[in-house]
Amino acid sequence: MVTADIFSTGNPNEGHRKRLRERFQQSGLSGFHDYEIIELLLSLVTPQQDVKNQGKEAIARFGSLRGVLEAPVEELRKIKGIGPVNSLGIKIVQEVARVFLKEKMMETPVMDSAQAIFDYLYHAMRDLKHEVFKVLYLNNRNQILASEDLFEGTIDSRYHPGPGLCRPHHANQGPRPHNYRR
Repeated sequence: MVTADIFSTGNPNEGHRKRLRERFQQSGLSGFHDYEIIELLLSLVTPQQDVKNQGKEAIARFGSLRGVLEAPVEELRKIKGIGPVNSLGIKIVQEVARVFLKEKMMETPVMDSAQAIFDYLYHAMRDLKHEVFKVLYLNNRNQILASEDLFEGTIDSRYHPGPGLCRPHHANQGPRPHNYRR
C-alpha cells in the first residue's frame, strides 16, 4: 500500500534543494550541470526560494561556470533574484578557489606535478587583459616559494621591467611562464 505524505504541498519541486545537497555529499560536483552548481551556491544564501532559474540564466548570460564566477558583481546583480548577498557569495567562492590553488601549489613539488603548475598558472593568468611574464621561485626541493610578475605589456608594446628584475631571491629561479596574447 502506498501512503501519501500528509505534509506534502503537491509541489513537484519540493525537496529539490535537499536532493541537490545529497547528490553533492555523495559524489561532489560530478554529474552536476553548471547551472546546478550555481543553483547550489545560490541556495546557501537564499532561504526557501527556488533559484534554479537564476542558475540557468547566469550560465546562459556568462556562458559557463567559470564565466559566472568571473563575472563582475554589477553584472551578476542584473539577474533577477541575484542580489548583493548572492553575488558576494559567488565572488567568495572564486577567491577561495584562487587561494586554495595557490596554497596547494606552494606545498606541491614542482617537478613532480606539472599539471598542478599548469592548473595554478592557468587560473592565475587566464583572465589578464595584457601579457605578463611571471617567475616562479623554487627552493632546492623544487617547491614554489613565491611567484612574481616581472614584466607587463601588450602584443604591440615593449616589456617594461618590474621591480622583481633586480630583486635577489634566495631560491633557484624556476619556470618562467608567459601568457602570450594574439
